Amino acid sequence: MVRDTGLGTDQVGWLWVAVGAGGLVGVLAGRLVDLTSPSRAFLACAAGVLLATGLVSTATQPWVAVLGLALFGAAYMALTGTLILWGRVLRPQDAGQATAWLFLALSVGQAVGAALVGP
Repeated sequence: MVRDTGLGTDQVGWLWVAVGAGGLVGVLAGRLVDLTSPSRAFLACAAGVLLATGLVSTATQPWVAVLGLALFGAAYMALTGTLILWGRVLRPQDAGQATAWLFLALSVGQAVGAALVGP
């Protein structure tokens, strides 16, 4: 980020603030699920994560990096909220276990994706 956007090393912390601020929007996941369905909400959130990743990885201006990271925070938190709600829909009698399996799948996907993309 410092090299590609011209941010000073003393300003990089603000990028984490953008992720956290965007994450506050993640509470709207329930509304998104209500308006669509768990699977559609999941796909929309995953698309948001993908778009955010694209913005951040190609950012040449600080505002693009901040926007991308805020979008990432929002989409990622909404995605995880959607997984919790989806677990309740799939197995209302055992929502905790269903949620745990969905989070496990998310974690494995992140690990595999990171390994495939590399450093």
